[in-house]
Amino acid sequence: MLMGIKLKMYELLVNRDPKIKLRYERFVSENQELHSSFRFASWLYLTKLNIESLLGVLKDSEKIPMACQGCESDLCFGMTAAQTAEKLCSSDIVSFDVFDTLIFRPFDSPKSVFYLVGEKLGCPDFRNIRISAEAAARKKCRNGEATLADIYNIVQEKTGIPANSGMNAELETELEICCANPFMLDVWDNVRKKGKKIIVTSDMYLSSEFIGRLLSKNGFAGYEKIFVSCEHFCGKYDGSLFLMVKEQYGGSTISHVGDNYISDVRSAEKSGLNALYYPNVNTSGNKFRTNDMSYMVGSAYRGIVNKRLYCGKEKYSLQYEFGYRCGGIIALGYCSFIHRQYSEKKADKILFFSRDGYILKKIYDKLYPEDNSEYFYWSRAAAAKLGAELFPADYFRRFVYQKTSCGYTISEIQKAMGIEDMSFGIPPNELLTLENADRLCAEMKKQFDDIIAHYSDMNAAFSEKLNHSLNGCRNILTVDCGWAGSGSIVFEAVANRKFGCNVNVTGLLAGTNSYSQHDSDFSEGYLQSGRLIPYCFSSSLNRDIYKAHSPSQKHNVYFEMLFGAPEPTVTGFALVNGECAPIFEGECENEQAINDIHRGETDFAEDYYSALKACPYMLDISGRDAYAAFSQTLGNKKLLKNVFEECVFDEHTSGTKGKII
Repeated sequence: MLMGIKLKMYELLVNRDPKIKLRYERFVSENQELHSSFRFASWLYLTKLNIESLLGVLKDSEKIPMACQGCESDLCFGMTAAQTAEKLCSSDIVSFDVFDTLIFRPFDSPKSVFYLVGEKLGCPDFRNIRISAEAAARKKCRNGEATLADIYNIVQEKTGIPANSGMNAELETELEICCANPFMLDVWDNVRKKGKKIIVTSDMYLSSEFIGRLLSKNGFAGYEKIFVSCEHFCGKYDGSLFLMVKEQYGGSTISHVGDNYISDVRSAEKSGLNALYYPNVNTSGNKFRTNDMSYMVGSAYRGIVNKRLYCGKEKYSLQYEFGYRCGGIIALGYCSFIHRQYSEKKADKILFFSRDGYILKKIYDKLYPEDNSEYFYWSRAAAAKLGAELFPADYFRRFVYQKTSCGYTISEIQKAMGIEDMSFGIPPNELLTLENADRLCAEMKKQFDDIIAHYSDMNAAFSEKLNHSLNGCRNILTVDCGWAGSGSIVFEAVANRKFGCNVNVTGLLAGTNSYSQHDSDFSEGYLQSGRLIPYCFSSSLNRDIYKAHSPSQKHNVYFEMLFGAPEPTVTGFALVNGECAPIFEGECENEQAINDIHRGETDFAEDYYSALKACPYMLDISGRDAYAAFSQTLGNKKLLKNVFEECVFDEHTSGTKGKII
């Protein structure tokens, strides 16, 4: 009776308006201790939402995430697995909650699972149908404890889908995507080693038999019994399930651990159990996550990041977390995009240009090992030299005009060009300025044949490289970070017009030159014709990102740091024992930071793929979704300073590195 009244009140005050429901449930989730100990605060907030709704002033806007300026993993559960087990083992019996404690779904909301189930069943709007069916079933059932069969009998009435087919699809999906919480798996194993009796206690519509299968699949063995609310018509929320468990085990003391403060702590303690609160990873992490993503990919992204950073298994560096949060989804989505282009264009080979292609190639090979690809040494400096006679204006623009008034001497410019032994009538120690740049270029043009001659050995070496890498290829893809696409443009010209390779080249770019750049339309013809294809943004793709991405605010630098290789820049090529070998400039910079960033990106890609490999369409991550977390981080100046404080970067292809921050 009381449960029925509560459900009716909830329907009237919360469920009647989706905006109220979203905000109220978010408030309760993020303030569980307050909601438990001072329920009046929640009622006041709910009253405020209802008044605003009645007055028509309840705004339908996304919640702006908070900004974390340090390591999020420092904010996770504060005890080690051994310490947690020790605390739980103070009792005779240890009870574990299931979902969001022992078992994780790869979403920040359990309701997102219904998107996958609906896709399997071929039923549009299934998520909302499934949610409303559960609410209706709970109204009909004793104490509101519905079983999965109760729910799907109502789904059948609403959709015509046979109840058994619906249930099987949902159970199959749960088995495919659910995984063990690695921290709690360690806790579980420690508790077992201490010889304690283990039970599982859950408020759930799933049967104890199925939960047993789920636990077994994910490595949780050796428990005595599973207590599920829907089978006993009583739940943890009001303490009745705990009282039943306590009665069954007589005078034994019981410790319980779970992620819901009200059900797993407050109610457990009121029922005489020792309780340990394990904060819900999604409640902890979502305040820092962006909501500016599509429904399914966004929920998966948030859930996977929250699980890794907040489960308590490990603490990470700022660089690792930057890679995991921002770079992982871009790398994964970009690799999926590359694979689609490879298949659609029936490409013979993919060339991942160094250095931007370094980590992309590693992730791509794990995802698509059957595709023909190569890590290909190439750079802006090498391309400018090899393409000098084809693109002389670009040669002088890149090596001279882009570096005016940047503090470089004439000798430093000549060294970057590889012609330091030549003289052009300007003192080597004189700074390159707007005033002398035209004079320098004029003198260089007079000796242009001699400049080209300096690159003869490089040309011979690169010709050998092309013969080896493009042998038997007619259609190839080149992969680069961005921005103008000149890497692919010059490569195609050098390969075909200079060395007669006769290959079709399509350049793939993560992003293009952006709106604020003076040469924003540098490659517009190539983009329009499809010879260059962008992933995240261009003048015609995600134009708002194209306008917001700002190289002058170092957005390009931060983006490239996600993909830079732990090796020096290539400045040219030479023949060594008859084979083409890259010539590296100086030493590798930022090696530790880069390796940490890459480790984060690789872990995200593996976590995401492992969780959702049964649903391959989830790998189709749009460029907008991929860029969203990076975009959010660009607004967190303090965090960027902390991540890149010790890093250097060469923005001008001159060999001179400067501090990023």
